[in-house]
Amino acid sequence: GAMATALFAKGDYGAAAEAFERDAQREDEQQKDARRVASLYSNASAAYLMAHGEGKNARTKTKDENGQTQIADGEAAGWLPKALSAAERCISHDPEWTKGYFRRGEVFMGMCNYACAIDDYRKAMSTLESSQESDRELLEAKLHSAEDALHALADMKAIEEDLLGKKTDPSNPGESGKSVEELSMAAEDRDRDPETKLALERAAKDVASGQTDSALANLRHAL
Repeated sequence: GAMATALFAKGDYGAAAEAFERDAQREDEQQKDARRVASLYSNASAAYLMAHGEGKNARTKTKDENGQTQIADGEAAGWLPKALSAAERCISHDPEWTKGYFRRGEVFMGMCNYACAIDDYRKAMSTLESSQESDRELLEAKLHSAEDALHALADMKAIEEDLLGKKTDPSNPGESGKSVEELSMAAEDRDRDPETKLALERAAKDVASGQTDSALANLRHAL
């Protein structure tokens, strides 16, 4: 409704998302057009996702069940699960609509669940109507970004395993004769190494933001 749209325009994304959901629930109870209800849930999902993005680096005000103001950071506010729930409600009301799968794909990207994001972007492309062909280029770009992120994540895991293996390789003369406990301590020393830890943390952030080339560079630096 108008209130939800106004809140979104003001940048009050959490409140806007909740308002969109209330509008969707009311229209669903009144048995309004399924596409209209789905569009409201789509808007709610987008607003929750925006609230998550804003809240990661800022504190956010929310209302509890008693109407009391609560302040939490973006992660603690739980915007991503709410964004996912709204996207799934959008899909359930209109399974043939591209927007629902696109919204859920965006949420999965925020959750770093790249495999599910890829699946949803592909579903979104498969449900495009002839009048929506202009959206195909955007979806293809989103799909490629998710695929790159998934490959970078796999590379990151492989390099991490390689790092651990180099520190605890029994075939290494320096490692022979060591107990399991000593090998575990060696692995922990790897994790405590500040330079390695920093490189891995940077790589994880790069993967989450879709900067795959930078992620791989940071991972290789950790070797």
